Amino acid sequence: MPDRTPYRPISCSFYDELELAALQQRLCLVHYRDEEGGELRVQSRIRQLLTRDGEEFLQLDTGEWVRLDRLIAIDDKRLEHYC
Repeated sequence: MPDRTPYRPISCSFYDELELAALQQRLCLVHYRDEEGGELRVQSRIRQLLTRDGEEFLQLDTGEWVRLDRLIAIDDKRLEHYC
């Protein structure tokens, strides 16, 4: 899970969207950047949300962890559109 760049918190309203998707166990299209900056898209459920050492992560059904500030969008909801 560790990342070399400083964590930038995401908006509370987008976090609420993530919590709702996890609670509903809804299959989502998760669009994010990996540590090298490459864009990835995966269809998965959000298993859980976790805060560790001041950074927030989500875990996908695949077992993969994604740091929340690396998210681009969940389904049609883009992180950049949330304040």
